[in-house]
Amino acid sequence: MMEQKLYWIWLSQIYRPGSTGFLDVLEVFSTPYAVYEATREELAERLGADFPTLDKLADKRMEGAYRIYDFCVQHKVSILTYADLLYPPQLRMISNPPVLLYYRGKFPSLNRKLCVGMVGTRSMTEYGKRTAYKMAYELSATGAVVVSGMALGCDAVAAVGALEGRGTTIAVLGSGIDVIYPRQHEALFDAIVRYGVVVTEYPPGSPPDGAHFPVRNRIISGLSQGVVVVEGNARSGSLLTAGHAVKQGRVVFAVPGNVGDANAEGPNKLISEGARIARDTADILNYFAKSGTFSLSEGKYKKATRSSQVNERALEALGVRRATPKTAVHGTGRYAAKSAEAPPAETPTFASPAPRAEAPTPTVRSERKPAQPAQPAQPAQPAQPAQPARSSRPSQPLPEIYSAPEAPAETGTPTVPSDTEREDRQARIEALSNNARLIYEQMPEGRAVPMDFVVEARVSVGNAMLGLAELEIADLVTSLPGGMYLRK
Repeated sequence: MMEQKLYWIWLSQIYRPGSTGFLDVLEVFSTPYAVYEATREELAERLGADFPTLDKLADKRMEGAYRIYDFCVQHKVSILTYADLLYPPQLRMISNPPVLLYYRGKFPSLNRKLCVGMVGTRSMTEYGKRTAYKMAYELSATGAVVVSGMALGCDAVAAVGALEGRGTTIAVLGSGIDVIYPRQHEALFDAIVRYGVVVTEYPPGSPPDGAHFPVRNRIISGLSQGVVVVEGNARSGSLLTAGHAVKQGRVVFAVPGNVGDANAEGPNKLISEGARIARDTADILNYFAKSGTFSLSEGKYKKATRSSQVNERALEALGVRRATPKTAVHGTGRYAAKSAEAPPAETPTFASPAPRAEAPTPTVRSERKPAQPAQPAQPAQPAQPAQPARSSRPSQPLPEIYSAPEAPAETGTPTVPSDTEREDRQARIEALSNNARLIYEQMPEGRAVPMDFVVEARVSVGNAMLGLAELEIADLVTSLPGGMYLRK
């Protein structure tokens, strides 16, 4: 139940991203609810009078937790806690796992799944772009999960390659789940939400502060069994991710580059220090295939190598460019972010957000209940815990949220076009590219269909995006709220 997450949110505000110690508390009290119910005297008795966070655990104010909780319910943001069965087992093994993860999309079960983190410089070269895309595409097509940070450069290219490979990709943000950074990756964000999952441990509204990204990087490596560094100079942030991977016992791969090239400094340095060379995707897959732990298909890999060339049109459609422009922090209708910089040119929207449900009013309990006795640690949480009373003190409101889109209008009975209109439409159809014509012919008349339907029509994600944009320009398809498309 979503209500049970409230106490995890409260605990996550005490043990913020990157911090340690919450597992020590749960060893004693088993659940966040039991911690919340304990008095200061009980906390001091069981944890010790000099426990570092004793004062914070004794503070029972819940205004901040309720604001986050209400936002997540209203905007269909899911929360994965350390006690949930879907919480990745490899992430549990790091020294400072996140208390919880906010996410949008479908969080996959990662048991027996090979997860590979792909990182690199923001100012990638053409060589880096081809390599990141090809490896991500082939890993994804073979059945591996590609993990990245959705940053400019190699991260974003790897995410697109994974989407085009029709596999699962995970993007780990250094900001709130509602704040897209960089701004130009709005279409990429929506694509990953639809076909993968976007996660973050930072609460809604958190800006992409520079200090967040090194902390975020430990999750990229923590989710992965191996991390591939594609490109980066000697000071690249991708080396920080590699450092986390080493501390966490993950395998580090590095793509070799030309001696003397600035973007080859990082990977070549890692290779000299013992990282495994990744000349191609086979070097990565062969290493993990030896364990027999993961289900990897050699046939799928060989097939993927024949179609893993960079799809430039897909990169363009999803707003992924090689340059590193200054971009503004932006919320895509989830938060309205302020910026002194002018936003870059809009990219086509991949999918409009679904209509948002009204947030239910959480139950308010009238008085405190006595603390429950400690129970053995287990993934299941107490069913229907009592809700803490909201404080009467005024709280800081969340940033202003854009209004939800209206529901799609009824399509009704189509009017009969005149001969001139039919001839004009036929001329526009004949002028379409083969890709756009295939999409148009697959779409039913008089019924709106989602993006999933278009992709299933033997069209890749990137080509579907471009084809629909072409059809809208030709006035042959209408885009409706909720990610629906209607053939005219």
